Amino acid sequence: MYSLLLKNGRLVDPASGVDGKLDVAIEGTRIACAADDIDPGQASQTLDMEGKVIVPGIIDPHVHLTERLGGHEGFYMLAQAGITTAVDFAGPVSEIRDCFRKEACGLNIASLEAIIPGDNLSNENPPSKELEEVILSSLEEGGLGIKIMGGHYPLTPEATRRSVDVSNRNEAYIAIHAGTTKKGSNLEGALEAVDIIGASSAHLAHINSYCRGTVKPALEEVLDLLAKLRSRKNIVSGSYLAMVNGTSGKCIEGRPESLITRRCLEMGGYAQTTRGLEKAILSGFAGVSTRKGKTNVLLYGEEARKVWLEDDNVPVSFPVNSPEAILLCAITKRDDNSFIVPSFVSDGGAIARNCIVERGLMLVKMQYMSLADFILKTSINPARMLGLTTKGSLSPGKDGDITILDLETCTASMAIARGKIIMKDKEVLGTGGTMIITEKASPGFKGDHFQRISLSESQLYSKPAS
Repeated sequence: MYSLLLKNGRLVDPASGVDGKLDVAIEGTRIACAADDIDPGQASQTLDMEGKVIVPGIIDPHVHLTERLGGHEGFYMLAQAGITTAVDFAGPVSEIRDCFRKEACGLNIASLEAIIPGDNLSNENPPSKELEEVILSSLEEGGLGIKIMGGHYPLTPEATRRSVDVSNRNEAYIAIHAGTTKKGSNLEGALEAVDIIGASSAHLAHINSYCRGTVKPALEEVLDLLAKLRSRKNIVSGSYLAMVNGTSGKCIEGRPESLITRRCLEMGGYAQTTRGLEKAILSGFAGVSTRKGKTNVLLYGEEARKVWLEDDNVPVSFPVNSPEAILLCAITKRDDNSFIVPSFVSDGGAIARNCIVERGLMLVKMQYMSLADFILKTSINPARMLGLTTKGSLSPGKDGDITILDLETCTASMAIARGKIIMKDKEVLGTGGTMIITEKASPGFKGDHFQRISLSESQLYSKPAS
């Protein structure tokens, strides 16, 4: 007996070479089969998917879900957006681990530990031994690895390089927000990051955010960076589709703590000070994230100023992303037809810009990419990047992670994670969650709430077939 049967939908599963009207059956947490006209009598629950498209569960490989940047509202917001699996890109890993069972809305969740000078690092130029201690601790506590917060809290170029070396040696996932003590979070910093990574492996975060026209015209910047990445398949990456960014509104000693926030103020013609940020909020150039019901929204003007004055440790967003960079990062391919930037990310979660489905499907509707390409960038490639070998396809035995798409409205109408419906028509139904951890995590993390993976299967560390 199947636990769930989806009938009469169009199944699109490029990893299996399938695109046609097929029913999909789930048994427990796994895909049981996909076939013509499966008898509803064989299922405990049957749903009619007429007019809808059934695709492998959408994976968002860069989100924010902790109090460090956004808050736990992000779990609800991701489920509502049709996501089934997400990776928190700042941590702390311990916070994710402590809250996911209660708040994850049925999602599959993984996490990286941000490394920050003055927080979990002694300074901006720590030795390899100190970096290794943080990396091994992240793995032990259930994280996939680390993220360098270069644009916000930079390390020296030398320490950035050591972080890559130590992560690769320990097969820990490493993501880099470009920027060091010598280069900013811009085109120059991104080119520097590519050179620092060299022949090693790493994830270079949100490619389009380095192409905002601060060094050259934005179009020239994105073309330069894509050219640099064209031959670098050892570097995985993502780009987002939102016009607004997300950064910190926290101020210390009369100016924003984050270098990104200061750079955004400069781009808008505002002073890089607390007063400058206040003026940007009042004018509507900066939006302030605040909770509304179960989600976060962006407020502007006087209402936003009041929220920020009450507690400046909230995310703020600026309309600084170049549409040229967004589009070219989304669609540009290599000669072998692979995407230079292999995945879409929201860099959202608790930040109100979870628009992978809506804007990605708009690109399909406008014929900038095929539906198969969309699935490649939202499910197949992220699964490969992260070593999620049981995700990214709807073939028998794979995880029962499914997103149901409405191509007319460019929305997700349903999301299913591990065989359970977690969202239907924007109503979030999922409870609990599954934390994705590595084989190096504490043996104490046991049970159905944890899914262990091996990063040797990830794109960073897997060996190409000979």
